[in-house]
Amino acid sequence: RLAARIDGAAVAVMSHSVIQDRHWLQYLFEKAPAYIGQLGPRYRTEKILADIQSYAQDPEQYEMGMAVLHYPIGLDLGGDSMEAIALSILAEMTAVMNQRNAGMLSQKGVSIHAD
Repeated sequence: RLAARIDGAAVAVMSHSVIQDRHWLQYLFEKAPAYIGQLGPRYRTEKILADIQSYAQDPEQYEMGMAVLHYPIGLDLGGDSMEAIALSILAEMTAVMNQRNAGMLSQKGVSIHAD
């Protein structure tokens, strides 16, 4: 049942356990959601990815997962409160799902809906 809900979804991963995060990232690489975000330090995610790649049975599936993986997840909005982090994650997910770069509208120079 979970797989049906993942198709086309945006998913964030962070469990404070490298083993669990590796499990979930590997699972998500197999299910191919539209967006995967990993919260946490870049070096931590790169260690997890090295493990996944070394055990990958399907290199193409690994590459497809990497194509939708964003880490560290979130936009640089400033602030480090839980609320600011959540907002930065949701803002990045929304931008990616809408194929946007998430720039400031005041600096766009054209109509908001020009694209």
